[in-house]
Amino acid sequence: MRVLLVEDDIDTADFIVRGLSQSGESTHHETTGKGGIISATTADFDVIIFDRLLPDMDGVDAIRVLRQSKLLTPIIVLTALAETNERVSGLETGADDYP
Repeated sequence: MRVLLVEDDIDTADFIVRGLSQSGESTHHETTGKGGIISATTADFDVIIFDRLLPDMDGVDAIRVLRQSKLLTPIIVLTALAETNERVSGLETGADDYP
């Protein structure tokens, strides 16, 4: 499986990439929302994991751009922002899961 991880915190990203690699998954890592959008629209991924708090934009805004471009790849939001209204906005924008 090919995974796109969009996460600006290097320690968190390294932890996730290591775990996915140990499971046999191929992971491409981006640190900005714009980088995530470019990667998601120029390469094929089986799933995208998006952080919300990115240095250049909110991950939900990036997801909105991807869904408006008709990208159908499943998107998971992985973030410390877990208030109900934040989950609802993420899911309404087009995320497939917001654990």
